[in-house]
Amino acid sequence: TQYVRSPLAEYVESDLYFTSYFPSISPNAISMFHCFLSIISIKFFSSDSLLQRRIGVLIFEFRNFLDCLDGVVFRARIKNLRYKSYRGNLGYYMDGITDVLSGICLIVGCLLHFFKQRPLRSITHKINQTLSTRMSRSSDNESEEADLIILNLDDEQKQQSTNGINSNTCETKARIIIALSILSVRYALAGMFWNREVQAYEDLLDSYINQSRRQDLQMTILHSPLTILMFYLWRYLSAISVQDYLIFAILFDRTWEFIQKTNKIGCLCLLITIFATELHIDQIRSILNLF
Repeated sequence: TQYVRSPLAEYVESDLYFTSYFPSISPNAISMFHCFLSIISIKFFSSDSLLQRRIGVLIFEFRNFLDCLDGVVFRARIKNLRYKSYRGNLGYYMDGITDVLSGICLIVGCLLHFFKQRPLRSITHKINQTLSTRMSRSSDNESEEADLIILNLDDEQKQQSTNGINSNTCETKARIIIALSILSVRYALAGMFWNREVQAYEDLLDSYINQSRRQDLQMTILHSPLTILMFYLWRYLSAISVQDYLIFAILFDRTWEFIQKTNKIGCLCLLITIFATELHIDQIRSILNLF
């Protein structure tokens, strides 16, 4: 978003004169169209074919580009190049609804794909699960059985390549639903608190105040290392970033691995960042209230 989509959207407007050549295309029309693309992408994301899923990635990335373009077109129409959320405007709610729908479409597409082609359980999980039922046996027998289990798993994998996948080696639908539910909660929390924190920072640091001393204080806080750190944390933990991470995982056919390995650490980092940001905003509010 920061280095590719937004600069490209700005180029389309400033150098290609999109608004001048297409005055009848409103920002809301662009939002409705990329909402349609989100729905179309479900078909591709749920496919068994990796090629079709990658086509879905291209469609969704084009949708994300249009999501940047509608804001650029809106600012060009009102002749205001300043990056700011115009809350209360119809386009603001339209953009929010289409963003929520795009996230739902992405998660639903992944869910349907996993139901069609359930991911394999990890070998270590299967070994631990099997060994846990044999804890009453002697240590010598356990080590021998572990070796036999590993050999049997190798045989199973060879047999699966020719005779299909055994349902016992696949993740259950319940585990798939739980994993995607955790990802959905993480995605929703990132989106909600991103909007909340952006609004709070705008009200405190981006609002006009007719006091030179307080304006200087705003600039000092805005350029402080702690504020910059908060901004960078949200850049990598925001909902659009989580969405981009998942898109790249689909592109490289590592969707399940990404979801499993990042759910816990991702939720933990997000909660810590939310807590730290709330403290930081309260601190800024207290400082500004002194002047």
